[in-house]
Amino acid sequence: MVVVGRMQEGQYTQTIYSYIKQGQYVEAIDCLLPEYENNNTSRAALSLLGYCYYQIGDFVSAADCYGQLIQIFPEHEQYKIYYAQSLQKSCQYEAAMKASFTVDNPTFKEKVVKLQAAVKYDEDDLPGAKSMVEQCASDDPDTENNLGCLLVKEKRYVEACKKFNAAMNVKGYQPISLTTLRCVTIS
Repeated sequence: MVVVGRMQEGQYTQTIYSYIKQGQYVEAIDCLLPEYENNNTSRAALSLLGYCYYQIGDFVSAADCYGQLIQIFPEHEQYKIYYAQSLQKSCQYEAAMKASFTVDNPTFKEKVVKLQAAVKYDEDDLPGAKSMVEQCASDDPDTENNLGCLLVKEKRYVEACKKFNAAMNVKGYQPISLTTLRCVTIS
């Protein structure tokens, strides 16, 4: 555990970002929690805590952080996206869908539709998921990848492989993640 009080003056921020850059999210959380306890409306602490919790798979804690952020800073639409994503990842599908509808900024429309498709997919509402995915840009490799995931759930493996290959051709070669192979979520 990191003892924040022993950090040299001016090292606090550098230390936290160093931990995050190195993927040492638990250590970053250990540094951030005292800051949050001293000021539970600190945008920096809540935002970084939410990010770190999400990275370690503690989606409930991430959702809590982002939920607090949208209460304190409702004008920051990105926090609403992160909140909805954290709810989706923590299997709170109804809450995630509801949260996704609070995003008003048209800049995030595509992300919202992808998130809503992921919720539908996780709920095994394949027609609903497909309807959402088909609203996404056809030249977006995520669209091909997501259609491939839907085809896997339908046990249409050859067609799914074609979609995954098409997505890789658009993106360039990238190793297929375990998530893609297992089709656990829609990007």
